[in-house]
Amino acid sequence: MDKLLDVTLREVSLATDYDVTVDEGLDLLTGLARTGIDIAEIGYVRPWLWDRLGSWESCPPAVLSKARAALGDTQLSVFVHLGAVSAAELAVLRDEGVDLVRVGIGPLVEADRMRAFAEDLHRCGLPFSINAIRASQRTLEDATALARLAAETGARVLYFADSNGALYPGRVAELTRAMRAGADVPLGLHAHDNLSLAFANALSAMDHGVTWLDSCLGGAGKGGGNLSTERIALYLHSAGIRRFALTTIDGLTHSWLAPRKLAPPGFWEAVNGTLDLDMEDCLRAGALAPDERAQHYQSTYGLTLSN
Repeated sequence: MDKLLDVTLREVSLATDYDVTVDEGLDLLTGLARTGIDIAEIGYVRPWLWDRLGSWESCPPAVLSKARAALGDTQLSVFVHLGAVSAAELAVLRDEGVDLVRVGIGPLVEADRMRAFAEDLHRCGLPFSINAIRASQRTLEDATALARLAAETGARVLYFADSNGALYPGRVAELTRAMRAGADVPLGLHAHDNLSLAFANALSAMDHGVTWLDSCLGGAGKGGGNLSTERIALYLHSAGIRRFALTTIDGLTHSWLAPRKLAPPGFWEAVNGTLDLDMEDCLRAGALAPDERAQHYQSTYGLTLSN
């Protein structure tokens, strides 16, 4: 197990419509720097919103600089989407101390764009990961091709993200084996917890060679939430794999996360995961009243929610 990457700030900011002040985020990062976590991801890079200096919505340079200082020796990562950041803007990320740029990639038709963006990242001296979203909808052939793309472009790690919270441990094993068959690149998992399987999926991933994991305090985050930082850190610590400041992690969960009163994932998130629904479909269904929602699932997806 090489890296535990905490995504609390990115996920909680997104889940609360960016109701996290810069100072509140810096308090979190200062705490995470004392936990033994390797990397903290602070948010999405959106240069067209860099004038919004009071939130974590866009990772403007001034905020990046403060985040870098708060994290100390802990590495700092940001998330970008293909086409969203220019070569000149990548240089800003480098100069403000970003250690890892995580690049979200959708369909494999984006491979050529990824190759071109990788050249920009290399010219700027920025290490990067390829993060393959919606892994539950990927074929095994896709998984193998993604590993080859990661090796070809010099990615530091290839992540597969269970964006829809629909993966089961057996499928995690299949995808991991397919990626390892494609190329010898480090692999990572971003697990969502719609089906209460994020921890089980993480264990399956590690059993099959995944060495990077994402996690979030309290398992918080959009949709069904994420792999819990305290749960996976406790496992790695008690199994003698890695050591963490567990009481510090628990303290952060209570002092920073608990006051935000994020609702835990529930029944509807599990239904969405069972059906492997994209975020757009989840939002569409979530706008309906419960009775209408049940009818929607039956008429649209053939799932009857009554006996």
